[in-house]
Amino acid sequence: MVQGGALLAGGLAAVVATDSFQVVLMIAGSATLTIVSIHEVGGLAELIHAVPDDYWHLFKPADDSDWPWPAVVLGYTVSAIWFWCTDQSIVQWVLGGRDIEQGPKGGGV
Repeated sequence: MVQGGALLAGGLAAVVATDSFQVVLMIAGSATLTIVSIHEVGGLAELIHAVPDDYWHLFKPADDSDWPWPAVVLGYTVSAIWFWCTDQSIVQWVLGGRDIEQGPKGGGV
């Protein structure tokens, strides 16, 4: 946060600045890794051809021994609710808001 022409170090403003840098770094790294990986396997068509057909089906039958669709749907739902509602790294952003409108936006800066 810039105030009076000076950059404030510490607190939630420092977390926002650090997270912003890390997001850019992670997106650039992930994009680079994805492009290099697809190039190494011979292109996207070769990647799709090399992967077994059943890997492209997200919802397997309910009697599938490894990934039954009810477990996938309900398991992901429970995991998502736990993460977004109880994980401290997410909750601290909401609690750091100045008011009820800032909280869900993720910060008090």
